[in-house]
Amino acid sequence: MKSKCKALESAFTQDFSERTSGPYTFKETTHDTVARFIEWTYRGDYTEDELTPIEVPQLEQPDPKSPQSEPPSIENKALQPHTLLCHLRVYIFSDTYLVTELKDLAFEKFTAVVINMGKPKKLDEQLAVIDCLSLAFSKLPLHDKLPGWLAQYAAWCLDNLRLQTKFHELVQAFPSLSYRMMDALNPANEAPWNIKSPKYRVPSYDARTSFEENDY
Repeated sequence: MKSKCKALESAFTQDFSERTSGPYTFKETTHDTVARFIEWTYRGDYTEDELTPIEVPQLEQPDPKSPQSEPPSIENKALQPHTLLCHLRVYIFSDTYLVTELKDLAFEKFTAVVINMGKPKKLDEQLAVIDCLSLAFSKLPLHDKLPGWLAQYAAWCLDNLRLQTKFHELVQAFPSLSYRMMDALNPANEAPWNIKSPKYRVPSYDARTSFEENDY
């Protein structure tokens, strides 16, 4: 395994604590990702999670017999894990620990899922893409090829992603994403004086936490 990972090999051959203590701790990653790394070292490939459809929150019905019943609460459902996030985490792990072969494999697997999906028309797909954009732009260096690839993809499917409030929050949190998207975006089709009303409205709810209708 040490021959597959330069960082791990250095930890046991150079003057690091792992050389004397024995165990090595992979930080800032998940147990599943480490398991996939170990699997890859032995068989040259790794298993993946399936894209999990979003679970629509179920509203709890108030007790009609109790006049002081609270309004229906909404149970939050997380979308993770899903296929794209699985490959992206392996990619980030490989970049951190300088495992070039695994990084190339994760890039191929990640982009193959995106290509097969095309534009994210379904809610679960849109949220999965937003998850990956957030993780990539927070964990990978901007000169890495994947953030640029994802920015191009986000620009291509902007009509789908901008329907989600989380995407607008993401652009605010990571201006570098909008900067990279500008390389691929086209001018508006109409001048403002020719437009009577916006073609779309940003939803005033978070798709993960609220399905209530609110006034715009």
